[in-house]
Amino acid sequence: MRMMNKAVYMLIAVAVLILAGLYGVKLCAQTISSTVIVTWVTVLSNVVIAGASVAAVQTARKWLPQLTTQEGYKAAITLVNEFLKPSDDWKSLDEAIGAAETAVNGWRNDILSLPNEVPVPEIARIRKHYKALQARVDGIGPRQEWLDTYGLKMAVAYEPSLTEMTVRMGRLSETAERLASALAEYVPLLAKEAYLRNKPEDSRAAELQESLWGCRDEVGRLFKEATEHYAVLKKHHTRIFARKPTIGKLFVVRN
Repeated sequence: MRMMNKAVYMLIAVAVLILAGLYGVKLCAQTISSTVIVTWVTVLSNVVIAGASVAAVQTARKWLPQLTTQEGYKAAITLVNEFLKPSDDWKSLDEAIGAAETAVNGWRNDILSLPNEVPVPEIARIRKHYKALQARVDGIGPRQEWLDTYGLKMAVAYEPSLTEMTVRMGRLSETAERLASALAEYVPLLAKEAYLRNKPEDSRAAELQESLWGCRDEVGRLFKEATEHYAVLKKHHTRIFARKPTIGKLFVVRN
């Protein structure tokens, strides 16, 4: 009886071991299957992502230059319409310089016509307009750099006139600034000359006359220089904008 019970226990133990082994094999099979599935899903996902990335790169290569060029032409339009094409600043400055030259000639002939106002209105007018012109000149450089960033450059047909016009704007402004300073020194000398004209024995007369002549030459030279800058500026401005070129004619895409 005891032997029989022992045999039964042994059979039960073997059966349990067999069942446990079969269950373990089943679990391993499921684990292997799941791992394979996950691996394939991961591989497929990577392929999809890589494909999407390639497509995005190809799309960017196709459209990015066009978008960059569009932004570049927007910047070019601003440069032309707000900084290059308007002529009111430098025309107003030329008129102010012309008025000052006429006034100076009148003061030389009639010392009593010298203004009593400080600052002298003619000088104040020149300063007002050269500062406005200089502000515009200062804005041109950065915007030209923007165009370089966007891959645009001046068209060959217009580059010489555009460059010369920009240079002359700056030179006209600088000359007008020096002229205003020279006039501010010259006008008081005219008043002193009138006072000392009838006092040749005054030791200050000779010294004043020397200063007056030097200042008069400087003022005359600056009037002439400003006139020359204005003439060249006007010539190139007309050469460019009389043709009414489109923005695509003025600026082209850099190769």
